[in-house]
Amino acid sequence: MDIVGIKLLVYKTLHFVGIFAVFVSLGGIASHLAKGGTKEDFPLRKMAAITHGIGMFLILLGGFGMLAVLGLKALQLWVGLKFGFWLIFGGATGLLYKMPGKARALWIFFIILGGITAFVATSRPFFFSPAG
Repeated sequence: MDIVGIKLLVYKTLHFVGIFAVFVSLGGIASHLAKGGTKEDFPLRKMAAITHGIGMFLILLGGFGMLAVLGLKALQLWVGLKFGFWLIFGGATGLLYKMPGKARALWIFFIILGGITAFVATSRPFFFSPAG
């Protein structure tokens, strides 16, 4: 494996670890709220917040690292879509705490949005290679 392949592997791994961390934290918060808990009585609130924040950082680090290694200089539409989806995930903890009665619906919404995000990442719609 050459250096480019190693860099891609490292950034992709960081990206996935971040994704897992974000989903674990959102699942924990949603589960607590769906059972009738509140933000104030959530014993793992700090841990969930830290996990979410580190996860978001790793997602950005890995994602933009992969873009740099791939040499994508212009912002592609699929990258913008993914960035927008991750902004939603970034605000998701606040959304859950503001709407605890909707925790179950948001749980499903986050799974669906995660699937759409994965589709955009793997299919790269609207991406046209300059090489043709």
